This record gives sequence, structure tokens and C-alpha cells, in this order.
Amino acid sequence: DDEKFLITSYGKKYSIKDGIYDLRLLKTETTGDQRIWADGQKAYEEDTKTLISYDTYDSKSEIESISKVYQDIPIKGRCLDVGGNKGTLREFLNNDHEYISCDPFINVFNVGNINNYLKHYSFSNEPMNFICCDAEYLPFKSSSFDTVHMRSVIDHFLNPESALLEAFRVLKKNGSLIVGLYVIG
Repeated sequence: DDEKFLITSYGKKYSIKDGIYDLRLLKTETTGDQRIWADGQKAYEEDTKTLISYDTYDSKSEIESISKVYQDIPIKGRCLDVGGNKGTLREFLNNDHEYISCDPFINVFNVGNINNYLKHYSFSNEPMNFICCDAEYLPFKSSSFDTVHMRSVIDHFLNPESALLEAFRVLKKNGSLIVGLYVIG
């Protein structure tokens, strides 16, 4: 059995899959809300695989449309990208930024590569810091980050209020929380 585990000092056992620490706590589907969220997350992951298989992801247009946001709202210091997926935010950071992406989509790096993604995102073949976890239970010390980034993700959380409270917990004093959501209609 090649499965590896991280065992905490208090006895909690977390799996390590393909070198990614799986620190999710919301793995159970005991309540109705958890079942609905889990179904939504599974659908999102399947949609992502479908998008990749057809190579229809237009990353060049995405970069152009988002770049103005980060001109107006610059990322500062040590950055936690909650729901950061493959870390596309890195396109808008300087080399001096410490960056980590966290997302419950543990297989995000195994669903294939998108030719346009690889072509347009300058960092796409570089290693990055990634932890699989839930926004509602961030596995970081309090006051650890200068910026917490939650763009185009708050509608994916099981409990947005808990996720925002966690974001504030891990922010340093005078840190920045960046929340963005695109709404049609």
C-alpha cells in the first residue's frame, strides 16, 4: 500500500495523495447541507474535466479581463489564495510574494493540461504551494497572511460566513481580504 499519511501530534490522521496534503474536514455528508455541497463540488469537478477534455478554456481572454482588477487592488505580502485551484492568481504577483493555494479539489492537477492555459499562464509549469482543505477550516496559524484572496469562489463554500471568519482569523493585523464575485443578471 503506497498511501501515505500525516499524523498530527494530537493523533489526527490526514492522507497525502500524489504529494498533496488532504486536510479537508468536511468529508462527511451527514447533513442535508453537506450532501448538497458535496454534490455541487462533484459537479464542478466533472465540469472542469469536461472543459479540459474539449480544450475550450480561453485563458488569454481570462487574463486580459482580470488584469485590471489586480492593477486596482494589488496583492501585498504573503498571500493565501482560498479556492485558488491551479493558482492562476500567480500571473498577477511579483516574484517576491509568498503564495499558497488551498482548495478542496484535490485532483485539480490531475485532470489534464489545457493547451491555452499552458500557453498563456507564464507560471503554469512551475511548482507551487498547494494544500487541499476547506475554506471553513483553514489549516494555518492565526495572523499568518498579509492578503487572503477569495475571488470567484465565495459561492462555492458550504458556509460563506464560516469561511470569511477563517479568512479574518488567518489575516495579519491590517491585512487585506479580497473578495470578488461575478454576477450575471
